[in-house]
Amino acid sequence: MKKHVNMANDVENPTAPAVAAATPVEEKMPESLNTKCSVCRLNFKSVQECLKHELLAHSLQKKIAAKSGGGVESRIKATNKFLNSKDKQEERTKLHNAMAKCHKGQELSGILNLLCMNDDSLGLIFTRIQTCLEKELSVLGVVKIFPFGSIASRLALRDSDIDIFLDASQIPARDLGQSPKHRRLNPEAMATSQQRGAFNRINAVLHRSPLFVDVFAIRAARVPIIKCKHRDTGFSIDINISCPSSRENTQFISELVKSDRRIHELLVFLKLWAKNMQIIGRANMTSYCLITMVIFYLQQENILKSLQALQQRCPIRMVQGVNYTFNLQSKINRPKIPQGRSTVDLIKRFFQFYRGYNFEDNMISPFYGKTIPKKDFTVQKYKDYYIQMLTITQYEEGKPAEPIQLDRCMCVQDSFVLNHNVARTMLPPNKKYFVICLESAANICGNMTKKTDIGETLERLLYETIGMPNPTLEKEVALVLKPIGSNSESNSANGNYDSSQSLSHYLSPSKADLNSIATAHPTVTDPTAILRLWCEHYESAIQKMLCEFYHMDLQTKDTPQKQKRLDNEELGHSWQISASVDLWSNRFFQRTLQQTYWEYQLGQTERLLALRRQDSNFAVQLNAVLSVKIKSDYTSISINVSLPDGAPISSLTKKDPLRKFFNVFRNTIQNYCLKEEILPAENTDKSFKTQT
Repeated sequence: MKKHVNMANDVENPTAPAVAAATPVEEKMPESLNTKCSVCRLNFKSVQECLKHELLAHSLQKKIAAKSGGGVESRIKATNKFLNSKDKQEERTKLHNAMAKCHKGQELSGILNLLCMNDDSLGLIFTRIQTCLEKELSVLGVVKIFPFGSIASRLALRDSDIDIFLDASQIPARDLGQSPKHRRLNPEAMATSQQRGAFNRINAVLHRSPLFVDVFAIRAARVPIIKCKHRDTGFSIDINISCPSSRENTQFISELVKSDRRIHELLVFLKLWAKNMQIIGRANMTSYCLITMVIFYLQQENILKSLQALQQRCPIRMVQGVNYTFNLQSKINRPKIPQGRSTVDLIKRFFQFYRGYNFEDNMISPFYGKTIPKKDFTVQKYKDYYIQMLTITQYEEGKPAEPIQLDRCMCVQDSFVLNHNVARTMLPPNKKYFVICLESAANICGNMTKKTDIGETLERLLYETIGMPNPTLEKEVALVLKPIGSNSESNSANGNYDSSQSLSHYLSPSKADLNSIATAHPTVTDPTAILRLWCEHYESAIQKMLCEFYHMDLQTKDTPQKQKRLDNEELGHSWQISASVDLWSNRFFQRTLQQTYWEYQLGQTERLLALRRQDSNFAVQLNAVLSVKIKSDYTSISINVSLPDGAPISSLTKKDPLRKFFNVFRNTIQNYCLKEEILPAENTDKSFKTQT
């Protein structure tokens, strides 16, 4: 019987006389690879047990940690433990020895050759898997198999999955509409009965196949997939039949990678870095999100044009209501990297660009090629976004397209699908951890000099634990390393306070804060004056938070003698604080687009006060001394809380109201947005219209 199976021809080196018999032993993956937990690296007998463990032991814990504001410290500990594991240390030794054999300037190539898949061997492996799928699925009728993702874009690492889009539009549907499994499929992702039936039939065939093991259908996902493992090669496979747009994204990335060797090396190295730092994973960042951020960075360096510009004068290519056309071939649109700029320079500049980037208030938009404030992104101001929302609605036969999720802690707009936030799965603690990783990498790159060995720097980026040798980084990270309910003692900004005597918290100005102050005070150009304004604003905000959010009674205390004056002003203040009602327990800090952070907190205070004023369970007797100390050069602020009788803080129990208050108050300050208070929304809108 003749087989009617059409195969894709867009795989590199897809044809070879003995493909089916070829077994590249050096590229074969270990059998346990697919059943190893991506977080704690435990081995399991099957992929189902592994996924169950990751869900129960890690994903749910991450969500609980996100709600409580914790999780960052555990992430850093887990990453450091992973980097210090026996396997990673052996890998680092091999890499170090390989780079020692490389000629000067070829260290990066040595790293990629050791840790990444060889394109020729990967092509042979895919062709073998393709042949096996052809054999097993031929009983269903005509199917077309297309690779996408890292295998098609030449960005695959040694443990990468193989992503496959299977065009099953010609598989006849059976009467499976009443099947329980059929009903569990995501109806939004698979709009037709034919797709749902084909998904179940493919899943059933692979379950019976001796060539594929660990077959597992994920039905309720945004894009339902069938996960399995090819028995002979050990490679994990993800099959989707309902999202052809994934091929379109891959085609753009593939052409971008082919346009310049340095772009290919940049993307692969950053994937290796993200893998070792455990940035990629559930409730975290995806590889596609990281690639999108690299695309945006290249646009800011004027290496790559915006997608809006790349689509000019191109024929429209609509897929599911989205125009995926682009032109990277013409001379005017081709990426242009300066001749003397190496891949290592691009890596260094990438980390420097995102160091201090304000993810909280801005959206990264590769389509428009610029940073867009979340408050400004509306269908009225951005016509391409509005038009695409209409075309998607038409494709969905009248069902309104969902707007982009701007309320997430991080917003990275898809290069083509303008209502899709590819960073939507990122939880707040994981975003903080990601920022810490960026800061740590930027510090390593910042220590590079002409005499520094490039191989040593690249090795440190991949394997150095997050030790944060930079004092500025330590102060910023200290804000997020202390989980709720823990002791928060540490040294003050001036280094003169005993940790056993007080609870301490540190503030240092972010780039976004300084930009906001410079915008609000255009006549102030002196850096010291800007820093001074920042200190004054935060000192005033802290006092208002104590009074308005927590209804505390404040009495000014004498400033210690060691607090000297500068320009006839005291560097900080001290207050005797007291409270009788617990207004800090169960307080939330999420942001909304309808209210400012300050308005949201005031609303919580009114609600909590009405509920707890007459409730004896929330009656407290809190008395303490709170001091705000400003460093002499205005570069940092320390907040110290001590007992009024001079007793050590260590004498308090972990559940003491003062400890609980301080931990919540610290989160209140961390989530405070200076820009919202000194740059009202109407001023921001006016400035935007003026620029337009």
